[in-house]
Amino acid sequence: MMTDKSIVVSNVSKVYVRRSSFSFGFFNRPDDRFVAIDDASFVVEKGETVGLVGANGAGKSTLLKMISGIHRPTSGRVSVLGFEPARRKPAYLRRIGVVFGHKSSLWWDLPARVSFDTYRDVYAVNKCVYEKNISELFCALSLQAVLDRPVRNLSLGERVKCEIALALMHSPEILLLDEPTLGLDVASKFQIRDYLNYRSAEQGTTLILTSHDSLDIQACCRRLVVLDRGRVGYDGPLSEFSRCSGMSVYCIGLRNRDVLVHNRLQELQELLSRIDGCNYVRVEKDVVRLEVSYRARSFVEGYLLHKKIYYWSSVEKSLDDSFLNFIRSGRETYGEEEGGE
Repeated sequence: MMTDKSIVVSNVSKVYVRRSSFSFGFFNRPDDRFVAIDDASFVVEKGETVGLVGANGAGKSTLLKMISGIHRPTSGRVSVLGFEPARRKPAYLRRIGVVFGHKSSLWWDLPARVSFDTYRDVYAVNKCVYEKNISELFCALSLQAVLDRPVRNLSLGERVKCEIALALMHSPEILLLDEPTLGLDVASKFQIRDYLNYRSAEQGTTLILTSHDSLDIQACCRRLVVLDRGRVGYDGPLSEFSRCSGMSVYCIGLRNRDVLVHNRLQELQELLSRIDGCNYVRVEKDVVRLEVSYRARSFVEGYLLHKKIYYWSSVEKSLDDSFLNFIRSGRETYGEEEGGE
């Protein structure tokens, strides 16, 4: 049965249990349980580009490992291209590419070319297709000059680009990337982002990308899935996330730094502290940043006009700011729930 659903994650949970090594008669230490993924559900359509973000320990890598088949869910179901990933059937593995930023698939002491030739045999890639794919990848990622050098002698950026090229060598339909640009310079990040966009646009490759660099997500992804302590807190268009976080960013431009302006700002700060959804952030040279909820926008604009404080209109909130507000509001909600139990 044909379907446009590349990845289906349905009510998936992953619980790690650390068994106690000490037990004596009736005195048994309880096992430690850690819930890495908590009832997560989402669907990724064919050709979608999805940014998977969250704080450290939110469950991003665990979720990717379940999608790739490295880990099996404790409960729930993961289906990728109609396969159950945990079975790790060769027919499934040939259709995905995976890069984990902290793991290497390259032979450390051998030239990088040896790793590519080995994986060509592992994936049984036709020689003509292999040569075409490798030529394109090496040109796009500027790897021609490094292939005959031992992997241990490559820079971090060169190794990461080789890892990505290796994952794409067999033309996978789905590409899973876990922090691929960690520690890379600006030029290397730009090359990787540019090529990922090309693969998505020209070949319809489905992409799931995790990164702590918001520019990676903004450059390569159209959809955002936010994990918070194993739960899916947001799943929707990247462009709508800042509105979902509930805040606008206002920049107030000051004409001068006289005492009158500062008195007004102090008054504004005291006023905002009593209004729900407003936060006085900081002064940067001649600019004051305010975070203001949508519901409080009209009030704040009216106040600024009345006090003759000159300001610019609201500006687009950065993904980092939106993420911080989203996580902060979620933690406050959880805190209220926990306090009531």
